[in-house]
Amino acid sequence: MGGACSSKHQPSVGPKSPSPRKSVNFDGKSRDGSLASVSVPDASPDLHGKVSLSKHRSSDSPSSEPPRCISPVKFAARVSMPRAFVVDAGSRHTEVFAYDQGPDGMPVILHSAKLRRDDKSLMTLGDTINDGSDETFELFFKLLFDTLAAFDSNGGPEPTIFIGATGGVRKIRDSDAGARKVDQFARFCRCEHPNVTFRVVEGLDEVRWEWTAAKALFHAAFEDAGHEGGVQLLAGGGSSVQVGIRGMSTAEGGVSPVSMPLSVGEVQDAFKADAAAAAGEWPSLERSRQSLERVVDASWPHLRAHAPIRGGVLAMSGFADIAQLGFSERWISVEELKPLVDKTLDELLKQEGAGWDKAVEKWGEHRFWAEFPERLWSIGAAGLLRLSALLNTPGLFDPSAQLYFADTPPPPPEGTAPLKLTWPLGKHLSDLQLRQEREQVLAAGSSLLAARTRVEELTPPGNPNSRTGYLRPLRDCIGDPPDEFRTGWKEEWVALRAEQYLRFTEGLGREERGTKEWVERHKPLPKVLQRFDSAIQESVASGMEREHAETYHALQSVKGALGAAMREGRKDFACSAYALCDAL
Repeated sequence: MGGACSSKHQPSVGPKSPSPRKSVNFDGKSRDGSLASVSVPDASPDLHGKVSLSKHRSSDSPSSEPPRCISPVKFAARVSMPRAFVVDAGSRHTEVFAYDQGPDGMPVILHSAKLRRDDKSLMTLGDTINDGSDETFELFFKLLFDTLAAFDSNGGPEPTIFIGATGGVRKIRDSDAGARKVDQFARFCRCEHPNVTFRVVEGLDEVRWEWTAAKALFHAAFEDAGHEGGVQLLAGGGSSVQVGIRGMSTAEGGVSPVSMPLSVGEVQDAFKADAAAAAGEWPSLERSRQSLERVVDASWPHLRAHAPIRGGVLAMSGFADIAQLGFSERWISVEELKPLVDKTLDELLKQEGAGWDKAVEKWGEHRFWAEFPERLWSIGAAGLLRLSALLNTPGLFDPSAQLYFADTPPPPPEGTAPLKLTWPLGKHLSDLQLRQEREQVLAAGSSLLAARTRVEELTPPGNPNSRTGYLRPLRDCIGDPPDEFRTGWKEEWVALRAEQYLRFTEGLGREERGTKEWVERHKPLPKVLQRFDSAIQESVASGMEREHAETYHALQSVKGALGAAMREGRKDFACSAYALCDAL
């Protein structure tokens, strides 16, 4: 079963040099019975062209400025980090991105490809998880590893593989039965493919990564358009919408981003059902609009902090896709956009006018268009209706706010392909930034240690100043760290929490609360961690490992009892003391 570990041979994941066109067949069956394969297209800019964040051509005119850096993040040099493969397991497709660093340390994308069976149908992780069989899990990884093997290899350390499941899998996980299926796939990954990291990407993580990439790619375009407040974001996936305004934290003058379960899947299905009825009417239109509006209304307590949205907003992913029907890659005000969106939606439903002509231009060559055109234009209709619901939410947008619909910055550097804006790019960029900052912290720590030693050598004997002379190492207080202190502190929790109440709480009930029995009933560790969940998530989003974040937020609430034990030289809370120091 998927949850059982075995010692099966791991498939090779090391990339190898591809031929100009390579098709790798898997001698198994896909769910529909057809032979499954992955086909890597001919070398093209978005697949084999190395794309860098480091330069930007500002104009084609002879008097244009020289190329300039478009990323607000500077890398002093390459950091010690293996090549990264990031898998975007979305609700509509699964796409693999291969990243590395250029000579200047800036991120570059080497390759990208979507997982497809031999019948060209897209392989989605949501369908794989819902199927739940080991055979389907193996097929997913076979297609994945074949795709990785077809990418170029420049040698170096073995790449890391991160599979991030977004809105579609989040929706599966939200039910008890679905959560068990997701857990089954996670166990399969750990047991059969330990070199792969699988994670359900929460909405806030998704928007933070998208935002990081958007700032790197589009900040110059926003400055050129006069939007000095920075890049603001409106991102639409198949199952969710992310909103990021002003900044990702109060330190940036902004507020926390918002993720809404504003799915277009049900709306698209409703349009297809109406089209199948061939009555020329759209009874689902108003129902779908009201359903979307209810989701936005439910998210209003979170959106209120952003409203009214002013300045420039980058509309990406699903929003950039539907903008190809008539309003892409140009700045357009909300006031101008509202009637244009409604007009384009009406033209799609009536199958006439400029909006319909754009739909034919966009999807006319697709293999489904001749026989099942509603499978394609319904994507655009659902996306337009979702955008209309957002634009018409009272108070959400200032009428003068401007939106720019695109996934690639204008224009690309000379000689390179356009770099598509995705959350995997933002994750890779964040990982590089985090690795660089950690290396700088280690270097600074070494310098500080050397400087402190020199200060001690030069300080004359006498009365101590500052903290010199009376700070003591933790080992001197309570001895060496226990072997399993990173987990052992949890066994000390009940006694530590009871002592905190007994020694540092005033008023009635102090004696009652200062007992292990009371703490076990009312303040067990899982309940305390649940109480601090929001703070823990904020720390994780800022770069702290979750284990450290849980340790820190739990133990800081009992710092009085923990400090007293250290001052008294007691070792009964040694695990907690070392775990807190380790987290810090």
